[in-house]
Amino acid sequence: MRAPPLTPSLQLCSRIGVPARVRLHCGGRCIWDAWVPAAGAIRSPALAPRSITLWASVTEAPTCVSRSASLHDVPGHGRYAVSLRQDRGALLLVLSAATGEGGDDVAGLCLANTTSWAMDYRLAICASPYEMSGHLEPGASLVDIWAGPLGLDVIVEGRSVSLPLAAAAGRWLIEASAEPLGFRVVAREGLPSDTSFPRSPA
Repeated sequence: MRAPPLTPSLQLCSRIGVPARVRLHCGGRCIWDAWVPAAGAIRSPALAPRSITLWASVTEAPTCVSRSASLHDVPGHGRYAVSLRQDRGALLLVLSAATGEGGDDVAGLCLANTTSWAMDYRLAICASPYEMSGHLEPGASLVDIWAGPLGLDVIVEGRSVSLPLAAAAGRWLIEASAEPLGFRVVAREGLPSDTSFPRSPA
């Protein structure tokens, strides 16, 4: 019998004596924030947004009344819109799949705030640790959310390394280094290409 194919995953292994914080970004938005234990390891699944849960909330500026809406276990691609509707004299916030403009044919994920107030949103990929939150001004939209470039920040004692990623997958080793940062992050497969790109202290 053949062994089942391995599911792509993002793996980080530490060989240093202090914890390391890791943050995965998609299009500049953080979608995963976790810790690698000292001399430990963590593993996370590949980024595969087949289904998501969406939350949205707005606060009416004159009255400070907040309204919220959510969608659970819906496709992770397509167009979604947040709107306000009157129902039996009450003003409700509605989060729904957008119709028209090829909404069902969108390869990525788009989210539009069609209300007159600023909106806070949060989305989580079902059965995965990845989630994203943010703020949308009135009339603004997020377009093709999953198409943004991926990057991984590794932070140790206030110093950080930034890694551009082709995908949320691969094996990375955090190890001690004589360089000013005191550590570096190298690929564990193939030749150990040094990917230590220092950033400002976190």
